[in-house]
Amino acid sequence: MEWKLNISIISKNKYYINEIGHQCWKKITTKWLNETWYGSKSRSTSVKTMKLSKLQCQTMVESEYCDNNKMTCNQDACWYDETIIEKYHLNEVIQIQAISCTFIKKQIIAEHEDSQLYFSPNNNCRPRDGYCQLFDSVIIWENATRDSCLYSIVYKGPNYLRTGYTKYIILKKKNSQE
Repeated sequence: MEWKLNISIISKNKYYINEIGHQCWKKITTKWLNETWYGSKSRSTSVKTMKLSKLQCQTMVESEYCDNNKMTCNQDACWYDETIIEKYHLNEVIQIQAISCTFIKKQIIAEHEDSQLYFSPNNNCRPRDGYCQLFDSVIIWENATRDSCLYSIVYKGPNYLRTGYTKYIILKKKNSQE
C-alpha cells in the first residue's frame, strides 16, 4: 500500500558554528637605498607586520581594497603587492615603502561556544568572539549565523511514499526509478 505523505527530515547539528571566515594580513616593506661616490650601491630592507583590527579586516574583505589599491582576487583569496622600484641617488640615502595585503577564506568550526578554535594560540579565541588576533594576522567570522537550534531541516514537503508495513519505514521519492 502506498500513500502521499508530508514529511520533515531533520538532522542534529553537531557544531555551534560551522562557516567560512577570513584571515587578513597587512605588511609594510621599507627599503633604504644608497649609492656612494665610488659607485657602490647598498640596500637594506625591513618588513613590518601591521596589527589589523576586526573592522580593518572586514573592510578589506568587503571592499577588496588595500589602502586605496584594488586587490587581485580568485574564489578563495585576494591580494595586493606593491612593487618597489629601486632608484639610487648619488651620495643620498633613499627610503622607499611598499604595502602588501592578503586575505584568504578560513573554515571556522566549533562544537560549543566555549570550544577552543584550532588556530587559537594559547587557547585565547572563542567562537562567540567573532574574531581571533594572531601574531601576524587576524581571523574574522560572522557570529550571527551560529546554530542556536539543536536540529536543522534537511527536507520538508511532499512527494515521498511509504511502502509496506515493515519494522522500518522505507521512503522513496515519488516517480523515482528503481
